[in-house]
Amino acid sequence: MEDFLDGCPQNFFKSEPGITGCGNAEPMVASRLDHSLALKADGTVWVWGRNDNNQLGLGDDINRTAPEQAPVVSNIVSVAAGRLFSLALASDGSLWAWGGNYYGQLGMGDNDNRLTPSKTPGLSDVAAIAGGGYHTLAATQSGEVWAMGRNEHGQLGFDGDNTNAPVQVAGLSNVKSVAGGEYFSLEPIAKPHSGCELIGV
Repeated sequence: MEDFLDGCPQNFFKSEPGITGCGNAEPMVASRLDHSLALKADGTVWVWGRNDNNQLGLGDDINRTAPEQAPVVSNIVSVAAGRLFSLALASDGSLWAWGGNYYGQLGMGDNDNRLTPSKTPGLSDVAAIAGGGYHTLAATQSGEVWAMGRNEHGQLGFDGDNTNAPVQVAGLSNVKSVAGGEYFSLEPIAKPHSGCELIGV
């Protein structure tokens, strides 16, 4: 039953019913190689560690030994760290990325690093994100999977070259979450009445 009291009855990320249940951020941390991110309950993102590839999103390449707030859009509901880059998912389903972009893993249509968080074009209604070794995965609210970045080992789930823009992975549906390794990816697929099936690409 939809909850019409909170002003956002169809918010995909709503974790609790009622007035305070509109797109709540679940506190979490993410790390990869030498940098870390933390998502607070208020939807703000905090970063620290290595920053030589702008992976902290603070507008410079100076390392941080203590957490600082990243200048990312508000209402973030999830964060992920890739190899020398970072990702944040907003409650409106948009993906924000920053840091190293040598293989196009930020999905911006080029291979230029981003010093501060930038919205990835061509993606909407994103529900889950993952950063791997120079590649990014995004699952949408409808269960599709999109991938971008390095593909020398087929880690994007299709044959072909690296891609600097999001490409839909064929043959996948009902995907609820994604995970990225150094040279591989995983997507648990929901199967009616039988739990989940883990698919590797």
